[in-house]
Amino acid sequence: MAEHRQVFLDTETTGLNADDGDRVIEIGAVELVDGMHSKEIFHELINPQRSISAGSSAIHGHTTQKLRDKPLFKDIVDQFIDFIRDAEIVIHNAPFDVGFLNNEFRMCGITSKLEDFCRKITDSYLYAQSLHPNAPNSLDSLCNRYNVKLKEERELHGALLDAQLLTLVYQAMQLQETGGLLDQVSEAHTVQIDVSGPIVRAGNATIIKPTEEELAAHDAYMKEINPS
Repeated sequence: MAEHRQVFLDTETTGLNADDGDRVIEIGAVELVDGMHSKEIFHELINPQRSISAGSSAIHGHTTQKLRDKPLFKDIVDQFIDFIRDAEIVIHNAPFDVGFLNNEFRMCGITSKLEDFCRKITDSYLYAQSLHPNAPNSLDSLCNRYNVKLKEERELHGALLDAQLLTLVYQAMQLQETGGLLDQVSEAHTVQIDVSGPIVRAGNATIIKPTEEELAAHDAYMKEINPS
C-alpha cells in the first residue's frame, strides 16, 4: 500500500492582499507519513523586497530590517516544491496561503500553481467548521478546545510552530470524528519547540466569523482547486 504523505503548512506575509503587492515572508511546513511525524520540516524566512506594514509586524514580529539578508523566494522555490510535491497539503484557511504562494510562483515565472505540485489541498478550517459549525474555529480557538499547548508560554507564534500546532489539532479533530478518546492522548498534544526562534501571529486575535456567502465562495474555490 502506498504511504499517505501529508504536509501541514503555514505562511506569514507582509500584509493581507497579494493583489496589492504583499509578499510571503515565512513558510513553515511539517511532514507526516501515515499519520506519524517523519521529523522532516521545511522552514524559511524570506526577503520580500518590500516593506512590512507596522500592523503586520505587530502581529507576526518580523521587520523589514530583520529579513533584509534572507534569501528571496526564487532562491528557495525549488526546495519548497520538492518538499510539497505529490503530498496532501493541509492549511488552515487555505485560500489565503494558496493565493499568496501562487502569486510568488507567478512572480518567479512559474506558470504552475500550488495545486499542480501536490496531490490535493485540504482546508482544515472548513473541516473544523463541519465539526463545530456554531463555534469559533481559528487555530488558537481549536488549540484551546483540544487542549493543544506549548511547553512554554509565549505571546507570538511562528509559521513553523503554527504548522506543528495544526498537525496536532487536525489529528485531534480526526479522533473526535471517529470517536477516539481525546483524554487518552492529551500528553501527546504538547508541542515541544524552541520558542526563541522565529515568532509570528498573536494568540489573542479577534475572531471574525464568516458569512454563509463567504463560506459558499470558499467552498467553491476549494472545489475548483480540488475537483475530485
